Amino acid sequence: MTKLLVVGGARQGIGTAVAGLAVKNGLDVNVPDLYALDVTKQGTIDRYLKIHGPFDLVVYSVGMQKLQTINKIDMSTVHHIFDLNVNGYLRVITSLVKHQHGGRVCAVVSNASHTPMRGSIAYCTSKAALAMAVRCAARELAPHWVMTGVSPGVVDETPMTKSVDQQVMEVRRWDREQMMEYELSMVPMGRRVTKQEVAETVMFALTAPEMMTGTIIELTGGK
Repeated sequence: MTKLLVVGGARQGIGTAVAGLAVKNGLDVNVPDLYALDVTKQGTIDRYLKIHGPFDLVVYSVGMQKLQTINKIDMSTVHHIFDLNVNGYLRVITSLVKHQHGGRVCAVVSNASHTPMRGSIAYCTSKAALAMAVRCAARELAPHWVMTGVSPGVVDETPMTKSVDQQVMEVRRWDREQMMEYELSMVPMGRRVTKQEVAETVMFALTAPEMMTGTIIELTGGK
């Protein structure tokens, strides 16, 4: 049975949706909580992979966003965002290559990796770094590893999106209707991405031809 590890799948977000879809598809799904695998601590990653691995497929779905304007930036928050959004990915793949010979890894990136957003310099640059980390890893680890990413726009009904929505409304002094009108005016499809759509795309990336290694698949509704 194909064995899948979902890192960051315990918070009812994209990772949870990926895990649910994978179970329906008959995969052996492993979703560690923060205590079992903390991406900020190399030791917990190494221990989890040693005990529970090897894994055929791995999804990295960890992320953090906190709005900060440049004139009020808190560098400790910036460091934390980078530690979760990109350094954690580097720790996971570093551990994977120590504990097994090959496999497929898909990271959940973001269209913020190439779309500048006000109040989001840390988030955008961390996601840009994550996208490049996927490409560098793909080049270095081929042919035994296939490294891909999925880059969605705003994903509806995730814990992070709900938190960011609240921050945006407070900073802009908008109600929800004003916020959504502004956001969706830039999306030709006129709506947010669903968690299910991201999950389906992640599963495609994990099973796509190996020549797709290094590819970041965009899922933005034409934005």
